[in-house]
Amino acid sequence: MHEEKPVIREMEIKIEGMTSEEFGEHVKEVISSTWGVASVEVSLLHKKIAVRYDANRAAPKQFYSAITEAGYRVLNEVENADFWSKIKKALTDLKTDMEKNSVAHSNSKPTGCCHPPGEVFKQKRQGNTRRSSD
Repeated sequence: MHEEKPVIREMEIKIEGMTSEEFGEHVKEVISSTWGVASVEVSLLHKKIAVRYDANRAAPKQFYSAITEAGYRVLNEVENADFWSKIKKALTDLKTDMEKNSVAHSNSKPTGCCHPPGEVFKQKRQGNTRRSSD
């Protein structure tokens, strides 16, 4: 039987209101009992925990669920949701802008440096290149 090699990952989880040692120890117990977790470090000062885990056996969503089920609020999920909604909006706005620009320029012909592929090379071969002094 072939056993998968562990893929060790580290992540930090911010937890709302983590102020006491008892609170920190309870969260540490909850996360440590999750299959695949190698270690958990608690920082009361920064109100977060650092988790080392095997990505083949555990995932962040499991940690978030365990913390929530224990009665605490995970701040990472809120931050991630806000982040991704901002990214999605920015991409939608960019797509809209590109579509507007595409329609505005769809009937215009290229000018300046925008020649069809090979045209500049063909002109040089034929000696038809312009010089700025001409």
